[in-house]
Amino acid sequence: MNWYYYFKTVPGKDEYYITHKECGICKLTRQEGCEEITKYLCMMGYYTFEMQGAVLDRTKTLGCGDDECNFHLMSRERADEIGFVKSGNAK
Repeated sequence: MNWYYYFKTVPGKDEYYITHKECGICKLTRQEGCEEITKYLCMMGYYTFEMQGAVLDRTKTLGCGDDECNFHLMSRERADEIGFVKSGNAK
């Protein structure tokens, strides 16, 4: 149930991008016949990163039927520095 992804850091900044092309959670829920819960598990990412002091911006998820998950993660300080506002079409 591995993930396949690309990881890119932003040099000199406390932020990075992760693009998932395959997701272990999607594979597991499909295998277990409970795909309908996948999108809710994806939403947990926002809370998980927030509890760790990070801000997540994401407009695509494999769990919602998109072709990828496009994570953009940054520290709260970096989000404040760039004036980050959550995307209206966040997933």
